[in-house]
Amino acid sequence: RSACAHRWPLPFACALGFACAIGSAGMKGLRERVKLGLLASRPKVLGEIGTTSAGREAEETFCRHARSVPGVSVFSGLRVRDPHLGRREIDVVAVGRNALLVIEVKNWSGTLKDAGNGKWQHVHRDGRVSEHDRLLEKNREKAQLLEKLLRAKVHGIPKDFVKSKLAFMNTNLQVDWTIQRIPQELYFGNEWSKAYKDDLGWTLSSFLKPLRGESLSSQALREVKECLSKIPTWDYIQLEGGRVYSGDFQGFSSDLKELKGLKGFQTLRLSHCRCTLWNVGLAVWGRLPTISAQVKKTLRDGKREVQKLQVPLSPHSYVIFREAGSNSPSHFPINDVIQITLSP
Repeated sequence: RSACAHRWPLPFACALGFACAIGSAGMKGLRERVKLGLLASRPKVLGEIGTTSAGREAEETFCRHARSVPGVSVFSGLRVRDPHLGRREIDVVAVGRNALLVIEVKNWSGTLKDAGNGKWQHVHRDGRVSEHDRLLEKNREKAQLLEKLLRAKVHGIPKDFVKSKLAFMNTNLQVDWTIQRIPQELYFGNEWSKAYKDDLGWTLSSFLKPLRGESLSSQALREVKECLSKIPTWDYIQLEGGRVYSGDFQGFSSDLKELKGLKGFQTLRLSHCRCTLWNVGLAVWGRLPTISAQVKKTLRDGKREVQKLQVPLSPHSYVIFREAGSNSPSHFPINDVIQITLSP
């Protein structure tokens, strides 16, 4: 036994125990950092839901070709207040000097027929059967709500200026004659010939032909369009993999201090490093993974501002977002979020 160990047995043992304790804590911290590095590299990937993607594509196609009609302004995803049912969404609004069309866009395929009692029966191509209640009536109600809002703010809107339309965009939908007998409110995609499948402008221009007349003054038209531009739409959250949810953005978890103070932004774009080697390497060197955030907003003078932030990643950081049709909010991990877009 050495003289040092014989002379200082208690201090030596205490020092050795303290060093072991530090080493244990250090290893625990390293494990936590490595777990966080792996989390940053492995987000939950969710592709778009098939029906959501198909519906969105149909609306985008309709809007794109509707905008090609001279003198037509197009708005999408508007939400009007219903005193009985809360906010109700309008797919597309197309407005010109002669009319304003409130359009419900469907991308259904299969067979559609009248099931009686105001219901339509939709037989999907895979054999599933679903019934839809009061489709025409529901869209007429939305048109009436929008018309009431516009007449309260704009003078000189002619009678029957606002019209309800239901557009079935999919050429693979077979529609029973009992439904086709009311063409004044319906538009069927399967009327398009194959020659116009990739160029829908001609058919949609015909569908929007009433908009080319002149029955609204230029001043009133400007006021209508200004009013429509101020009607709220949905907020959107996009996740890794492409899935998009519409609804109401409600904030961030309390630990996201860099983001909680953001106000009045239009888009928040989040860039993540998904390289496992890089993220784990940072963890070994004692650094935590971060998310690069780009914030875009429009100032009162009309100028656009872009702000860049670095946000530390935490396993408990999340975005609070209430999906459309849900009564309670969902918590989306910040590591899985790519972009948040807010309604004007």
